[in-house]
Amino acid sequence: MGFFVRIEDNQVDVDYDITPLGMLNNAHVWNEIYKQNIIHSDLNYKAVAIYCFLISLEMYLKAYLIFLDKNFSKQKKLKNLGHNFILIFKKIKKRAPRDFANQIESTLNKYNLLINDFSLLRYPKRGDKINIHEEIFSGNHQIYSIFNLIEKEIKKSKNR
Repeated sequence: MGFFVRIEDNQVDVDYDITPLGMLNNAHVWNEIYKQNIIHSDLNYKAVAIYCFLISLEMYLKAYLIFLDKNFSKQKKLKNLGHNFILIFKKIKKRAPRDFANQIESTLNKYNLLINDFSLLRYPKRGDKINIHEEIFSGNHQIYSIFNLIEKEIKKSKNR
């Protein structure tokens, strides 16, 4: 990672480069927490698991976006996307090969991941509702196929 520091109006402004592999490593950690907690029947564990899964998915998508467009390797530019899967996916769709983008879109749509506002999970208010697909809630879903494709694409380019 590289750092860029700018001092403006007596404030230190730090921006740094994020690599696709660095983002994948973080995604793995969150995904492991998901796997360890989704197996419990207690809803408190499942809530933690779902939260971790969504962070992991966000990181996989952002890793792929950085891979496709190095302009997103700047922390600030990536942060501007927020936790908005729709916005992140739109950026991917503009840059990714059509077949791959269609596969990602189809899978995300199957699990309602392009219609929910997942910032509610991070910053909930009383009465907020999020629709989590039962396969994600059970831990038995096909989103790992997207994770595997993204990881394979990123690691393949690293070895070139």
